[in-house]
Parts: sequence; structure tokens; C-alpha cells
Amino acid sequence: MFNDNILLYGLVHFDKPEDLPRRQFLLMAIQFYEEKIRNEKESLQIAQYYINIGHWHLLLEDFSKALSAYQAAYALDTKLNQNPEFLFGLGIVYHHYGVDNHAIRAYQQVLYVDSQFLRRSDVHLRLGLIYKKLGDYTSSLKYFQRALGDSTSTCSLTRSELSYLIGFVYEQQGHLTEAENLYEKLLQQPDTIATKLEGKILRQLGWLYFYAPLTNNSNIDNLNVERENQIKKAINTLEQACKCDPTCGITYYYLGRCYAALRKHTEAFYTYRNCVDKLDQNADVWCSIGVLYQHQNQTMDALQAFVCAIQIDNKHAIAWMDLGILYETSGQAQDALFCYKKAIIDKDALSAYQAAYALDTKLNQNPEFLFGLGIVYHHYGVDNHAIRAYQQVLYVDSQFLRRSDVHLRLGLIYKKLGDYTSSLKYFQRALGDSTSTCSLTRSELSYLIGFVYEQQGHLTEAENLYEKLLQQPDTIATKLEGKILRQLGWLYFYAPLTNNSNIDNLNVERENQIKKAINTLEQACKCDPTCGITYYYLGRCYAALRKHTEAFYTYRNCVDKLDQNADVWCSIGVLYQHQNQTMDALQAFVCAIQIDNKHAIAWMDLGILYETSGQAQDALFCYKKAIIDKDESWNPELINRINQLQSCLAQIPEGAIGKQPRGPLPKVEEAFTLPIPSELTAKQQQMATTSSATTSLPIPLSTNVSNQQCSSSSETLPIPPSSVLTSNIKPSIDVVRIDKRLLTTDQSIRPKRIKLEPTVSFTSNTSSNDLQKIIKHSSSPLPPLPVSYLPDGHIPKLPQIPKIASLDLNPATPSVILETRREATSAQLQQYCLSQPICIVRGLANVLKLDLGLFSTKTLVESQPDHQIEVRTQRQQAIDENFDFTSMTIPLKNVWKHQSTRSYTTIAKYAQYQAYSYHDM
Repeated sequence: MFNDNILLYGLVHFDKPEDLPRRQFLLMAIQFYEEKIRNEKESLQIAQYYINIGHWHLLLEDFSKALSAYQAAYALDTKLNQNPEFLFGLGIVYHHYGVDNHAIRAYQQVLYVDSQFLRRSDVHLRLGLIYKKLGDYTSSLKYFQRALGDSTSTCSLTRSELSYLIGFVYEQQGHLTEAENLYEKLLQQPDTIATKLEGKILRQLGWLYFYAPLTNNSNIDNLNVERENQIKKAINTLEQACKCDPTCGITYYYLGRCYAALRKHTEAFYTYRNCVDKLDQNADVWCSIGVLYQHQNQTMDALQAFVCAIQIDNKHAIAWMDLGILYETSGQAQDALFCYKKAIIDKDALSAYQAAYALDTKLNQNPEFLFGLGIVYHHYGVDNHAIRAYQQVLYVDSQFLRRSDVHLRLGLIYKKLGDYTSSLKYFQRALGDSTSTCSLTRSELSYLIGFVYEQQGHLTEAENLYEKLLQQPDTIATKLEGKILRQLGWLYFYAPLTNNSNIDNLNVERENQIKKAINTLEQACKCDPTCGITYYYLGRCYAALRKHTEAFYTYRNCVDKLDQNADVWCSIGVLYQHQNQTMDALQAFVCAIQIDNKHAIAWMDLGILYETSGQAQDALFCYKKAIIDKDESWNPELINRINQLQSCLAQIPEGAIGKQPRGPLPKVEEAFTLPIPSELTAKQQQMATTSSATTSLPIPLSTNVSNQQCSSSSETLPIPPSSVLTSNIKPSIDVVRIDKRLLTTDQSIRPKRIKLEPTVSFTSNTSSNDLQKIIKHSSSPLPPLPVSYLPDGHIPKLPQIPKIASLDLNPATPSVILETRREATSAQLQQYCLSQPICIVRGLANVLKLDLGLFSTKTLVESQPDHQIEVRTQRQQAIDENFDFTSMTIPLKNVWKHQSTRSYTTIAKYAQYQAYSYHDM
């Protein structure tokens, strides 16, 4: 095989049918070298094999396996930092995963080791892209120009694409003339650029025409004419860009801004609508829509648009400022002041630091300046700049007054980046320095150190540290105590058992371990009842003990607090699967995958569900989705299962696969098109009935149903490998049949049971002491039947229910008929509608000239079939029932508010569902 095959990365792809033999060839080569590694004893030769395997995985775009191979090679041969091909491949992997500082180091090392590296243009290109992303446009421009100027080495981008990137950097630097000249020069060579690239160039050129400053002219009329011509020129250019690439939402946004500047509100609104359909969640678009509404004096619509923008990005300064202007023009000064204050938060600090540094470049020797700049970079997530600023503080002044805070912040950044060794080092330095000021207490620092111990797998050290902290309750806040108890309880749950050959002792030890975890997590819930992660951990513990009712209630609490979390829905699905509620389990797994499409555990559990239901083809599809981007060592049993299923399905004749009888579950492609019903979140009553009639079972060795991992924005916890494979799930709960007469509400049955003599051996003359003895010695496991204390034949008749007048049953509905547009937008109509529980407004569409046909399902399918929509589904209940399933009380309470579940689909798929529903009706 060839060692330099990594040089083909970015130039060859294996996603076309004709490239399938080459792809199979690479896979065979990987298997061949893996076999050689098993038989080879020389470590340097093994390292070379791992390098080749990493190269080939990278060509197949399997980045996780490539990284594993490179790390294994470097562990065997540390001199690989002098191997340019190895460094190039490693840099590509780091770049792919966004670890920018490591990628920069690897790429620069390539150029240092071999300045004549065959793919040096690509190295320059990738360094330029990283620096552009980090906002260092000077370095970015330097590397882009080097890539363009080197015509002797191979690059994965064309010269036109490199020139476009250089023009974009010119724009960011404010060199607008150079950018404009470069864009126009590129457009004069249409044969050398692709259509999509032409669209990008036209987009940037049109936007540059729009915001470029006018020429200096004293005549205000000439300035207005020049500005209008400039905008028209921008519109023409942007319309050409839309024709070249009609899928680019940013182009439509720029075009809408141009139309709005010319007061063409209708065209601007339609263009913004196109942009929303293509860009989806974009705060700038909604902000511009709000300004458009404000120009047309539609203040309520403007307010809602600005709120949409702020909901997408809570720190969007322009949206807060525009909302403040809206409030100020409406005479609400207090609200306007609040919005203005929100708009200037964190914005002035960075601008001031940058302005100061522009005037005095020696400020990189000022520790206070560097400390403040590091805080701002840390806030915006520019980690490499923040690290550099903080480390420069310690280098310039090792006795800096806030050095403990510097160590703390460096530890937090490295923890976020996954470098736990460096993180632990800085946390310990912050804790050990008692002479400088720190923004966290010593207890909070100790908690962070314990958390890092967990990530490193030092569970004993973490446990001892957490327990030591809990022995000092006076020194820790309640919320911190809740966090410590949460981590400690979870650690009790997943910590490995002591080595014991007796399986019974292991079961008992495991059960005691889980009970200890439950007690600790319940204390954590009392300390901080708002933490959803704690409830998730507690639900996992209850599920491990087969306490399904408690687990379900706890998961429900977790869903209410964490909202979109795939791990929680995955655990709920496993819980349903244990109770043989396969349809509910399917819907829960679908929820998990809709939240995170690459959630391997959810795909694997869904595959197990399909396989246990006899739908092998759907199971195979799910298993394959589970192992995407996963190393073979992740779950070798699953790999073997995939191979077995493939061999079994291969034996079935091709024509017979489609003729097989339909399974009990919808096919996997159908499962993702149907809306998720609210029964998914409202099964507690059924589960409580089932669970109350279950027999007690011995606790298994390990009850981790799936090797899941719950993550929050700041903490990710290690989960130990499950010793019980999920595919071994079998119904092990014996449900005791319950007499339906005990649960019925039919009043026709109850009198028949009352009018007979009591079936129990006491009467109205029985004393209270005798009654207690009779009940105590009663052998019946069921509650006693209702007893009549009236003589036979003297059952009182039910009181007659008074008839309700027809007018009270069907009161007249208040209605309003609108005749003018002014009436439709009046404040009086709004106040009247808000004062009535139900109100009919007639003639609204007519006076507002609304074409309601535009909102029909058929029209929406024709115009935007792939647009995502939210589906709200309510649980079907009896007309006199509406139970609150979020409460922990039994029996459940009737409430007014309806509970609904949220799911997502497209307009086209919802139309199919709607048509199917009409057909059934």
C-alpha cells in the first residue's frame, strides 16, 4: 500500500456508486493491517500500521476512527511529530472537530518539518480558514495569499475560490475598494468559476454596493440620487445572485434589506419570508422584519418580531436596541430603558479594549488589561485567545492580585476543551493559593476538582472529596450541596462493584449500592428541586430497581426541567420496553432521535425494539445508524449482530422481502412521519395500575439498560459499560389480573352489590374493637366490598337532577361584525375580545383583504413542502376528565389546563397525515 495516501484527502471522494470498489479496497486494507498489528511485535512497525489505518479512515471520512488510530500511533512512537503526513492528517481531524489551537499547532509543524510538503497550499488554506473563524484577519489573509501564490503544490480549492476568500477577508478588514475590484475581476472570468461560487461573489458584491460609503458631495439632492442608484445597483446584483443559487437564505436577507431601504415594503416582506424559510433560526432576519413592521406603524407585529429575534439570540444587541426604540416611540420610557441597558451589556467592554490596544500595543505587558481582555474573550467562547491572555497575565506578573481567578478561568476553559490534566492543575493552583482573591469559594473549587477526578476515572478520589465536603455543611451553599449530592449519588450508581465470585452477593451489593444512590439523589432534589439532571439520575436508579412508576414520574419531572434532552427520552423508551408497551417505546425513541439525530444509544435501542418485534429489516437500518462515526471497539456485540442480520436477510429471495406480513410496529420511515401523540407523556395512570400488581424480582447484576450519558452545558459524566446487553430485554413482570368490577364506575353494578347482605362478617352492631380485630385477621388481599348498613329493601332512591334550561346549556355567543379596516385594528376590539371567554369576529378577512386560500394545506404544500412545523398533540380523555399527569399526587387531580406534547414534521408529511385522518373519518 502507499504511505502518502493522506495527500489525496479533499481531492478524492468515495460517495459515488462507481467508487464502491475503491472503498471496499480501502476497507480490506484496513482489515489486513489490523490483522498484521495483532501479529507484529515491533512497536515502531505497529505505529506505522496505525498511521496507514488512520489515513485510510480519514479518506473514508470516518474521523473518530482516524483520530483513534493516530493517537495509538503516537503512543507507540513519539517521534511522529517529525512526520509531515501524520501531522497533516492529525490537523485535518482536529480541524474537523473544531479544536482550533491543536489544529494550528499541527499544521504549522507540517510547514516547519517540511517546507516543500506536497500539500502545503492546502495547509496554508486550512490555517487561513481557522484564523478567519477566530477573527484574526491579518493572519488569515497572509495564509490565503500564500496558498494562492503557490502554484507548484496541490490544493483542494480552485484559484477562483481562494480569490473569493481573500476578497471576503478584505471586506472584514474594511478594505472595500480592494474587495470590490477583486470580486469584479473574478466575474469577468465566468468560465473559470462554478455557478454556486458565482452566486456567492455576486451576493458579497451586491451587499458591498449597498453598505459602501458614498462619494463626498456637498449637494444633498445629489447624495440622495447617488444613494438610490447605489441601492438599485445592489438589488440588480443580488437578484443575479439569487438566480445562480436560489437556496442561499443570506442572499434573500441582503435583498430584503435593499428593498426596505427603498421603502418597497411588499417586496421586502416577501423576500424576508423566503429568507426565513431557508435560514430558519436567524435573529438578524426577524430584527429586520420588526423594523419593517415599525415603518408601517404595525407596532404589535414589530414587537413580536423583535421578541422572536431575542428568543433566538438573547444577547442580540441590535434587537434589544430596536425594541427599546419601539417602546420609546410608544411612550413606555421604563421599558425602553430596560431594553437599552440590555443592548449595551458586554458590547462596550470589547470595543474599549480593542481601541486601547490600537493606540498602545505595549498593553500586552499590562496585567489588568490582559485580565479584562481574557474575561471578554472567555465570555464570547474564543478559547485560544482567552488562554493566551490569561497565561500572559501570569507571565507578566506572577504575583497578580487576582491570580487565583486566572487559574480558575484557565481550569474552566481546559475542562470545556476536555484537557482534564491541565484543568486539574489550574484548579489545584487556585485552591492552593490562599493569598489572592478568587470569585469562587474553596468549597466550589473543591467540587470542580472532584468533578475533574470523575472525568479522569479517579472515582475513589472523587468520592472521598465529595464526602469530605458534605461533612462541612456550614461552609457550602444549598445549591452547591445539591450539586455535590447529585454527583456523589450518580457516582454510587455507576461505580464498579467489588470483586466477588458469589453472584448472590454481587446482586445484594448492587441493590444496596443503588439504594444508597437513590437516598443521596433524593437529598439532592430537596437541596435543588430545579435541577433536571438530578431527576434524570434518580430515574435511572429507580429503573435499575424495576420501580417503574417512580422512574416514570421522575423522568417526567426531568422533561419539564431539561426540555430537549435525548438521553431522558431514550430512558423513557427503555422503561416502556420493559413493560411491553412497544408503541410507546417506539415513540419515545423517535423523540430522542428527533432531538439528536446522531444519538447512537437511541438508534441501538430502537433497533432492539424492532428486532424483538420481528422486523429485522428495520432493526438492521437502526443498528447501522447507531454505529456511524463509531469505532468497532465501541460495541463489538452490535457489530456481530449486524453481520448476523445481514447474512439472514441475504438468504431471503429479493422478491419475497416486500411480500412479508406487516410487523406490529410502523416501519422506521413511517415512525418519523407520524406526529407523536400526547399519550407518550401521559401513561402514568396505566403504569401505576400495572406496577401495583407486579411481583418482586431479584435485582440483576447490572441494570443499566443502555450505556447512556447525560450532559448539560457545563458537565458531562462518565457512564460505565453496561454488563447486561440491551438486546436481552425480555418481559419479566408477571401482571396479576385485577377484578374489573373493583375499577368500574358503572352505577348500575353498585346497587346490586349493596342490596345483598354484607359479604364480610360484621354488622352495624359490631363494636369498634371487634371491627379492628376482624380487619386485622382478614386474609383477603383485596379491599372489602361496599357494605350496606340499611335494612333489606330500603335503599334510598337517587335524588332527581334538576333539568337545565336550554338557554343555559347553549348561551348566545357574543359576536362582532367588522366593516372597516380601522375597526379591525382598533384597541376597543382587542379589549372586547380579551374580556370575553369566547367571541366570534365576522368579516375580518374581508376588511383586511386576506386571501385565506394562501393558508390552506394544499397551497402550503405546493409552495413550501419541506418547511418544518411544530405539532402539538393533546391526550384524549373523557369529556369530564382532564388529569394532571405532572403532579406526584395519587390519585391524580383534575385540572383546567390541557397538557400537550411537542413534535416536529414538515408541511408535506403533515398533509399526508391529515389526508389519512380524513380518509379514516
